[in-house]
Amino acid sequence: MFKLLNFLVRKPGMSQADFRNYYETVHRPLAFKAFPQILKHVRNYPEDGGAMFPEGVDQPWDAIVEIYFRDRKGYEEMQAFMADPVKNKELVDDSFNFLDLARCGGLIVDEVVSDRS
Repeated sequence: MFKLLNFLVRKPGMSQADFRNYYETVHRPLAFKAFPQILKHVRNYPEDGGAMFPEGVDQPWDAIVEIYFRDRKGYEEMQAFMADPVKNKELVDDSFNFLDLARCGGLIVDEVVSDRS
């Protein structure tokens, strides 16, 4: 399993509710259509009052997204798609409708899970 985390920030002037609705009903379906390599796509939205940062530090993200691929090859196929301005046009153009792309980022992670079983 190969995992990518995306840290998303909504565009200025967009409410959290509108951001979430747009991501769920418009952008996520586009991503699933474009990327059959995605096995699992988990969206984590902060709850009101749920941020735990030092005093004076604002909650920096409006969603943390976990994207799972079978392997690195699936991720690399997605990256190749995104590097092609003809293929990625619909998805990239849509990103401008709800994201502040200058404040978004991603991180490839090695997930380690502990449970009580």
